[in-house]
Amino acid sequence: MKKLGLFILSIFLLSSLSLAKVGDILKVIKTPGPCPTGLAFDGKNLWLADAFEDKIYKIDLEKGTVLKSFESPGHRPEGLAWDGKYLWHIDYENDEIYNIKVFCTDIASKWDERQLSLQFIKEFRNYGPGTVKTLDIYLPIPENRDNQILLEPVQFEPRPAEIIEDSWGQKIAHFTFKDLKGYSIVKPGWKVKAKIYSTEYFIYPDKVGSLDEIPSEIKNKYLQDGDKYRIHDPFIQELAKKIAGNEKNPYWIARRVYDFLGSHLTYNLKPLGGWNPAPTVLRRGTSSCSEYSFSMIALCRSLGVPIRYVGAVSLRGDEASTDDTFHRWTEVYLPPYGWIPFDANKGDVDSPGGKVLGIGNVDARYIITTENGGGDKYLWFGYNYAFNWTSEDKCRISEENYGLWSPLGEKKYHKPIKDEKTKE
Repeated sequence: MKKLGLFILSIFLLSSLSLAKVGDILKVIKTPGPCPTGLAFDGKNLWLADAFEDKIYKIDLEKGTVLKSFESPGHRPEGLAWDGKYLWHIDYENDEIYNIKVFCTDIASKWDERQLSLQFIKEFRNYGPGTVKTLDIYLPIPENRDNQILLEPVQFEPRPAEIIEDSWGQKIAHFTFKDLKGYSIVKPGWKVKAKIYSTEYFIYPDKVGSLDEIPSEIKNKYLQDGDKYRIHDPFIQELAKKIAGNEKNPYWIARRVYDFLGSHLTYNLKPLGGWNPAPTVLRRGTSSCSEYSFSMIALCRSLGVPIRYVGAVSLRGDEASTDDTFHRWTEVYLPPYGWIPFDANKGDVDSPGGKVLGIGNVDARYIITTENGGGDKYLWFGYNYAFNWTSEDKCRISEENYGLWSPLGEKKYHKPIKDEKTKE
């Protein structure tokens, strides 16, 4: 009864000062998922279970914003209760009650481990009739991260001329070729075996430090302007201030930018799109994943929030598959947590629960290759690869880039099930 009274009091204080009649609706919050089955209040935030999504959501009561979600322990979450320190959760399918810790200094959780091999290839063809005199290819090298653990060192074919490091600290394999005659082909690349995970970062906005608490070395590197950002453009400056308002918390600044992009941009590469700068994209209203990233970076950096992008090869469909599209998203620096994913491309959905999945989540279908601030002399604003070449006489060039995924472990076969009555 004490918890219920506190909940009612909090709702009352958030309402207008005018007296309300019994039964009046004081506040309406849209549920994150389609099947809400449990509700609890911790004194500041609401916790809601959804049986269809198999998730438990944390909701900021004042703003009505979904802050985060995590997978429910069972597959049919029902009731929720708060005891002052922990959540208690009932699961209908398993007939069990779970005691759940939701406040913790270790904010990262891993799910859905997969063991996969990924071979990345940069293919370059010269159809002539001239000669490609020099060809330089730059391939960023994946490393261990929360979402991926390399099972062995990265293998290269052929051996690169050198391993270099760019101004952002990204390691890059540099391949060089000379005198490629007409009708020649080169296919440099790398191969890695790794464990990959769905990784969730559970952020508490009220515990995020101020902009002043961000280390100066982070600010110096990740508040820089770039050709794809144009943070000093009057249009960007005015729009950023309008979005942020008087907000000072780095999480809520980034969240406001994220929500704005989700409601004002639509993923579409036609008739224009790809790698246009942020002012063009924001005026146009359509965007690729790279352009979502450029826009997120431009607006956050103009507001003093350090932000970078990561590039990845994506598993699309079966574990034995090919990716030639790839994906890029951003990471925001939030003190004291560090770099937290904000994939604005995923914010373009209607449901509050779906919208938040782009914040603090990395699916178990990526190997991240690149951590970059943009504008590097090797990769420029690219990710996964970059190249340049010179020629003697005219050359017709074709180039492709693709990642080949394959599962590790036991082979899988389609086998018929034998009838026990007829089995010999």
